[in-house]
Amino acid sequence: MRHPGRSAFVTGHATRTRTLRFSGSVQELIAQGTETEYLITECRVAPADTVEAAELKLPDGGRVMRVTGARLSAGTAVAHTVVSLPETLGVLLALREGQRSRPIAALLIEQLGQDIREARQVIDVLIAAQPVASALDIPIGSPLLRIKRTYFSAEGTPIEFAVSCYPADKYQYETTIST
Repeated sequence: MRHPGRSAFVTGHATRTRTLRFSGSVQELIAQGTETEYLITECRVAPADTVEAAELKLPDGGRVMRVTGARLSAGTAVAHTVVSLPETLGVLLALREGQRSRPIAALLIEQLGQDIREARQVIDVLIAAQPVASALDIPIGSPLLRIKRTYFSAEGTPIEFAVSCYPADKYQYETTIST
């Protein structure tokens, strides 16, 4: 908004762009993750941060098993990933630092008998900051594709929240749409 004799100023936030929504199979989504390995670099129980608590619908003071690592393809890190699980589920997986693992969602199904029926995924972009830049061996400020994904049990309970950051030159998102 402009007023004579005064500088221009912003009066509000821009409207968020329209979100496209697509449907697919949870099994296909999990299977896609099995094309890579997950190298666990840190694994610990900690108080849930506000985003983890909201995504996992944890009560105040809720705790998570936070698993940080790199998604590897042919031995090269292609993503930095942080997986958060409700503490009660996470500790049952007996994950440890230095371990190479299948996708955590696959472990929830195979080892704990979880029936994952739904996943919500949000994809956006950001620039690399520490420690992601170091983990991916890319310069700070490099463009990243961030995928935030929450898996839900058959009862609708969120059981995993994962945030993966991919360097723009190492990840391509493709969707096929048909009638």
